Amino acid sequence: MPSIENPGALITAILSAAPQPLKRCLLLVPMQVLGCWPDTYIRPGTGAREDLYLTGDDLGLGGDYLATVAILNRALRMCQHHAPEAVVVVIVDDPRPGRPVPRPTHHELITVLRHRLAEHNTHLLDAWILTGAEPGSRWTSLVDEDTGVLADHTTTESGEPARQIESVPAVLETDPALTEQVAQCLRERGVVLTTEATYLPDHSEAAVAARRDRLRYALTQIHAADSGTTLSAAALAEMAITLEDIEIRDCLYALSTGPCRGACLAAWTQLVRALPAPGRTQAAMMLAVTAYTCDDAALATAAIAIALSDEPGQQTALALAAAFACSVTPDLIRASMRGGYTVAAELGIDLD
Repeated sequence: MPSIENPGALITAILSAAPQPLKRCLLLVPMQVLGCWPDTYIRPGTGAREDLYLTGDDLGLGGDYLATVAILNRALRMCQHHAPEAVVVVIVDDPRPGRPVPRPTHHELITVLRHRLAEHNTHLLDAWILTGAEPGSRWTSLVDEDTGVLADHTTTESGEPARQIESVPAVLETDPALTEQVAQCLRERGVVLTTEATYLPDHSEAAVAARRDRLRYALTQIHAADSGTTLSAAALAEMAITLEDIEIRDCLYALSTGPCRGACLAAWTQLVRALPAPGRTQAAMMLAVTAYTCDDAALATAAIAIALSDEPGQQTALALAAAFACSVTPDLIRASMRGGYTVAAELGIDLD
């Protein structure tokens, strides 16, 4: 995740994801603020591209008038539909004789945009303007006049080729055939995966016995996956359904962050790869805490990004993302999950 404290990297990430061509345009990107000072990490959402100028040459405008109304309308639709906490803006414009970049009209546009966003409780984090999207292009903030140059993100500081950043690591890439099989199993069961707590756990004798059996089933599948078994579509669907039960989930969070956490990685990885979007949130959060307490921050960050891509407003996922960004110690994560041992003991199961 890029940091707002490193505008050059953030601008590069936004430009890389933007539709082409990047010429005389304005990019609006909704943001979720996740981190802690001094490194405030942010998660970009799906942005929007608008032409910077009116294109009504048939009206004799010559394409030199800012498309202020269209830009404001797009920003307001973004606020109404997505309710972002904040927005950043990137403008790409070309200088012309007597029309430098930036110039007062650019500042005026951003001032108006900031006020309109504020009316919808959305903060304009920053707005940057460039004359090109290539490495070496100079960017300037229209908010605080900060400036910088886009780095060549294809090489490292030592001159060696840099690894291309993948949105999803290979180990978590979806298996389309398996995903369709799991989706079919879920449809046959009439199950729609969700993170919403729509009911209180049933503590009747029959419900407790059923919960105990489902937890034992999950533990069996975790052991099988750790032993190298590829879980079947039916087993993965059953595991996903099991995670819908909040008390079983508490037990598995405790297991996945405790001494046996390493043995849980394979099962949660298989489950995240197999589940159809947007039903991966619970499995992805389970994988995230498991990886984080196994000191694999990269896998944890990738997993929580998947959870948030499926449910951007999921509060537990947002809290975990903030904890990872702030480098909360794995011991604190483990301590927060220990209550699951008690729940498992009440079901007659020793997780140790």
